[in-house]
Amino acid sequence: MNRRVFYFSGYRMKVFEWHHHELVGSCSFEPTEEGFQEFGFYLKHASAIPAQLLVDLVEEDFRREQIPHVTGKDHKVLITRLIDRHYRGEPFIHIEKLGREKQGRKDDRVLLSALTNQILLKPWLDIFNQCESPLAGIWSVPLISKQILPLIARNDKNVLLLSRLILTAQRETYFKDGELMLSRQAKLDRDNRELESALGTPESLTFGVQQIHIFLTNQRIMAFNDVLNVYCIVPGDFMPSLKAKTLDTEKIKYHYVDLESLFKHFKIKQHDHYHADVLYSFLCAKKSLLTDHYATKKEKLFFYRYLISKSVRVGAMIGSLLILIGSGLLFLNAKELNQKRLSMEANRELLVRRFQQDFVPLEQPLADSIKIQTSVDLAKKLTIETANSPENYFAYFSPVFSQDYFSDIHLETLHWKKYTAQELAQYLVTQEASVAEEKASDAYAEPYVEVPPSDYMQVLVTLSGHLDRNGRDYREVYRMMNSFIFELNKVPGVTKLVVLKMPVDVRPGRSFSDEKNAEKILQSKDQEKIENEYEILIGMDIHSPDDQLKAEVVYE
Repeated sequence: MNRRVFYFSGYRMKVFEWHHHELVGSCSFEPTEEGFQEFGFYLKHASAIPAQLLVDLVEEDFRREQIPHVTGKDHKVLITRLIDRHYRGEPFIHIEKLGREKQGRKDDRVLLSALTNQILLKPWLDIFNQCESPLAGIWSVPLISKQILPLIARNDKNVLLLSRLILTAQRETYFKDGELMLSRQAKLDRDNRELESALGTPESLTFGVQQIHIFLTNQRIMAFNDVLNVYCIVPGDFMPSLKAKTLDTEKIKYHYVDLESLFKHFKIKQHDHYHADVLYSFLCAKKSLLTDHYATKKEKLFFYRYLISKSVRVGAMIGSLLILIGSGLLFLNAKELNQKRLSMEANRELLVRRFQQDFVPLEQPLADSIKIQTSVDLAKKLTIETANSPENYFAYFSPVFSQDYFSDIHLETLHWKKYTAQELAQYLVTQEASVAEEKASDAYAEPYVEVPPSDYMQVLVTLSGHLDRNGRDYREVYRMMNSFIFELNKVPGVTKLVVLKMPVDVRPGRSFSDEKNAEKILQSKDQEKIENEYEILIGMDIHSPDDQLKAEVVYE
């Protein structure tokens, strides 16, 4: 397996040539006019194999989001909204599913990342297109680094992975419970950039770790009492000096991983030197060419043409070989195939006779059983429908009216009608809004939550009647009606209650009519009855006959 990996850190472009596990060559190109020309010359004269672009950029942004668990077009719409919110207009975007939450609504967790600076990549990508080089995709160093995590930190909850791939910066990638949360390319001080040590000076290393620890705790990404385990990937020569000068604290623990041991684990062979960029380029080379992180169809156009061309060549060779083999097999096995055909026809006739003998008599009983089952289902449905009538639903409200405290509240009519859950919710909200508009501009109204369409049925019960005040003042009536509404809300199956009319307005913040005119003129009994009428809409779940029986037992 030959792979060619281009590593770009925001300034120069490096190339690593791999043959299986061996690094057979590398070179670099500067971002100058001369360097671009050399890069184009290299692409035109290099062997025709797919290229992989590995990026390690400051301008790579990571965000974790939660979305409702939906599929198909709804899922695509939610993802599109997230992209428009965070990365509108950015072409290089990656979306990775992280599973579902274990509690609550069990939402989907997704990781969004993007390369937010196209200017850095554009000159190099233009040369790829000009040279018609088959670019298989664009991969990300932070996203690839997750492969190293199980080797060095299997059980740690909070892990910060440090490595230095270029002289000017170190890569800091934070994982929580094995999942990537954020990553950044932290620039080193100018005094430390030319140092050949693995992570600059110990002071720059610990300062960068303390900064990211403060950020993680302030953003509530990790708890203040959690321990941050820092794993530094360094060559073995630098480990003693770094260990001696980086002391653990109560909240930060430092661990050092020998880079050479990782090379041995992955069986990497190379002759000149080993650095972290070599390790990450090898991990990129092991990736499938069919799935990458950021490349669009435009960048992968010539790679698709390469695959088609290769498939055609291979297909032509395989097709020719198969034709030759097939012709020989058909010629040699013609008599055997004919004999099998005759044997299959005989078996088919035998099976037809057995079917007519064993199964044809059963057709009529099977048809009758389907009719019987249909009749049973219809009978069950009729039983449920019969149980759902106004007089049966009165059993749920009679315990409220039978209380001594509500003896002066009289029920005159009980109206009953079935709706789908969506229709009932919309109707109740409309009635509630109508009452609010009629009573006052600041009237009480619950927020409406849209109910998705379904076949689920509910019942709308309308209670209407009047109240005998018997000398009660408005405050007593107010308390009685409040208690009455509270008890109705406790009735089993009630989903929503809307007050259309009351002797007094029981909503918060409303005034009594007698507060405006203390000496109210006595009215006739009929007029007084009209003034003391009430009308209440109650949404309820449909009850089965068993539920009706249980309600009667409870209220005895």
